[in-house]
Amino acid sequence: MKFIKFLITGILFGIVMSKSEAISWYRIQEMFRFQSFHMYGIIGVAVVLA
Repeated sequence: MKFIKFLITGILFGIVMSKSEAISWYRIQEMFRFQSFHMYGIIGVAVVLA
């Protein structure tokens, strides 16, 4: 029970990654082909938050 906050944080993180399509192979492929800057925005936000 003392690790419940970590479990909730992990679930919320997974939901955010799913909603932002960061786990989509298509988005990752677009990023490496420089066709879309969607993933670079997600990475930039993560760097700023860190």
